[in-house]
Amino acid sequence: MKKLIITFFLVLFLVGCACSIKGGAKESVVIFLEQYKSLDKDLINDMDNYVSGENLNEEQKKQYREIFLKQYKDLSYEINSETYENDVAFVDVTIEVYDLFEAQEDAENYLLANNAEFLNESGEYDADKFINYKLEYMTNYKKRVKYDITLKVIDKDGMWIVEQPSKEVLDKIHGIYNN
Repeated sequence: MKKLIITFFLVLFLVGCACSIKGGAKESVVIFLEQYKSLDKDLINDMDNYVSGENLNEEQKKQYREIFLKQYKDLSYEINSETYENDVAFVDVTIEVYDLFEAQEDAENYLLANNAEFLNESGEYDADKFINYKLEYMTNYKKRVKYDITLKVIDKDGMWIVEQPSKEVLDKIHGIYNN
C-alpha cells in the first residue's frame, strides 16, 4: 500500500498542483499548501481516481478516502523563511501532519504479533481482515509529526511557480516519510 500511495502522490503533483502568483514565492507556497487544507477539487478528483483504482472493496475505498481527506484538512504549516537567488526562491516551511508511516508500521507489527486474528475459518491468512484493521487503525491514529521542508519556487515572467516537490517532500506532506 505504501508504494501505491507514493506513486499516487507523484502523479498527482505532476498533473495539477503547480501554483503560481504574481506576489512572491511565499504567497505561491501558501496557495500550494492551502490546496490541501481547502480540499481543492482537482486534488480531490485525482485522489478519488487513485482510490477507485485500488484493489479494495467499496467500504475500504470509502475509508481510505476519508484518511486522505483528514490528512489534507488537518495539515498545518508555518513559513519560516524565504531566500531569493535571482529568479529562484527557496521557501522553508515546517509542516505538521498525521504520522501515517508510523501508523502503518504499528499495524504491520500488530499483524506479526497477532497473526491468528487475521486468519479465516480455514486457518489461512485473510488479507481483507488485515486491510480493515490497518485502515481502521490509520483512521483513528492521532499522533502527529513535524517536518521541515524546502519548496523551490521559480519566477517565470513575473509569476512565482512552485516547482515539483521531491519525493522526500511529498512523503513528508503525506505523513509517510520514513525518517
